[in-house]
Amino acid sequence: MPKTWKLQHIPASELHVIIKPWPFRGWALDLIGQIHLPTSKGHKFILVGVDYFSKWVEAIPLREAAKKLAPNSQSSFWAYQNSPRGSTRTTPYKLVYGHDAVLPIDINLQSIRVARQDEIPVVDYWDSLHDELNELDDERLRALERVIRQKEIMSKSYNRRVKAKTFAVGDLVWKTILPIERKSKTYGKWSPTWEGPYVVDKVYPGNAYKIIEIGSRRRISSINGKYLKVYRPDIHEINIPHA
Repeated sequence: MPKTWKLQHIPASELHVIIKPWPFRGWALDLIGQIHLPTSKGHKFILVGVDYFSKWVEAIPLREAAKKLAPNSQSSFWAYQNSPRGSTRTTPYKLVYGHDAVLPIDINLQSIRVARQDEIPVVDYWDSLHDELNELDDERLRALERVIRQKEIMSKSYNRRVKAKTFAVGDLVWKTILPIERKSKTYGKWSPTWEGPYVVDKVYPGNAYKIIEIGSRRRISSINGKYLKVYRPDIHEINIPHA
């Protein structure tokens, strides 16, 4: 039976941060869309990938969410790749290639770097590139230390707000109706926010659970504990013995 109760926005378990120690060891992916109206080429979705370490970004326009990927345009991210990120205090471009990019404004204004590059002897130029590559590991290690410090601060701040909420096999629970912002056309703002009861069938690491709905036997293979709450029967569901 659905219920209308306030949702709990306090975290139910501690934050487990992800730290990748080197570029391109792990990506965070997000699918944006569906976009209205589509582009002139019929693209309705955008697949965005961010490298966990360097914060390098790639984005691919898609006509369909499950179709073959279309070519990528790097020019859209030139400004982002060459802007320092707060967590690393350096640019994604430098963490990937070992030096700052030559920007269009450097070429237009003939900066010292551009104006004098032809005066450098070939041997010195290659020696300079070799030195940059040797220093790249140090730059990445410094960035890693900054990322770790930032993650530690973020975790401490987040975990102070945690109100632990765990369940065991056999527990009866209410489940949040997902997606959270979905409203019933009939009830509008009075739409139910919880449904159930469910019984916890299996407990997974990371405060995740497998639950089964009482009556319908509908199964949900995995759901985070933050979307569950202890089931307590209403007064009309309690059998009160007659005197």
